[in-house]
Amino acid sequence: MYGIERQHDGYIDLQSSVGVGTTFILYLPMSDEEIHEQRLSDARVTSRGNGETILIVEDDTVVLKAICAMAEGIGYQAIEARDGGEAIDLLSRTPTIQLILTDVVMPGINGIELAQIVNRDYPDIPLIMMTGHTLDEQEAIEQNAAAFLNKPLSLAELAATFKSLLP
Repeated sequence: MYGIERQHDGYIDLQSSVGVGTTFILYLPMSDEEIHEQRLSDARVTSRGNGETILIVEDDTVVLKAICAMAEGIGYQAIEARDGGEAIDLLSRTPTIQLILTDVVMPGINGIELAQIVNRDYPDIPLIMMTGHTLDEQEAIEQNAAAFLNKPLSLAELAATFKSLLP
């Protein structure tokens, strides 16, 4: 959330009460622009999958569910993992995985460490790194990531990236 807030010149308000809980409110600036071309292109996604299996690794459950829904909406089978350890377990038990999309910043085994394991143990499976934080794309390249995406992801960008990496 912090990375998205910084990228869009917004701010975060925090309200916390002992025994009640914590609320985070994310404020983003309004836009006077009409519909962006990117939004229009999202509605006209032409790169669709044919049921290929994609492992999506993301520790934020809301983001994970949203990305899985996007992937399934454009013709892919999405498998969820909430961290790198769960992803490694799924890779060892699911031979049908053809592509991995992983967040970079996660607790436990993070995306960089996951990329190193995938490169060593599953070199034929392309791995895409994504982040909502400021990250030098060079680091993703050094980990042999097949692609690098910034969050929030657009449907058109996701579809084109998946299509470019799958046969």
